[in-house]
Amino acid sequence: MEILTKRFILRDFVQKDEPAFLAYHADPRYAEFCSPEEVSPDFTHKLFQRFMQWATEVPRCNYQLAIVDRCDRELIGCAGLRLDSDAAGQAELGIELAPQYWGRYAYAIEIGKALIDFGFRDLGLEEIIGLSVNVN
Repeated sequence: MEILTKRFILRDFVQKDEPAFLAYHADPRYAEFCSPEEVSPDFTHKLFQRFMQWATEVPRCNYQLAIVDRCDRELIGCAGLRLDSDAAGQAELGIELAPQYWGRYAYAIEIGKALIDFGFRDLGLEEIIGLSVNVN
C-alpha cells in the first residue's frame, strides 16, 4: 500500500519505522495532548504493532500509514482512514505529525488531500470525517 504526494510517501509501516515512531511519541510536546498511558513505551509499541497488523487484515478496514519524506526517507508521522463498521461508506481521517513538523509548509493539507482522494476514489467512501483537539 503506497500513496505518493509531491513531498511524501504514505505507506504501510515496516519494522524499521518503530524507533522513529517511539521517539516522537515520547516527545514532551506530543505527550502534552495524551494521557500518560498513551505515551508509555509499551502502549506505543502495541499501537505500532496494531498498525502493522491492520495492513494484513482481509478485508482491510483500517489504513494507518507511515508518512515518509520523499527526499530523506525519514518517518515524520502517520495518517489514515478508519472505516466505520457501523456506517457503511464512512471513514474517519486522522493525521499525526511528529512535533518537529508541526505547522510546516502545509504538510497536513497535502497529506489530508491524498487520503481524501484515496478514500473517495479507491475505497468508494461516501463520507470522511475528522476530529481534532481544540488546540490543534
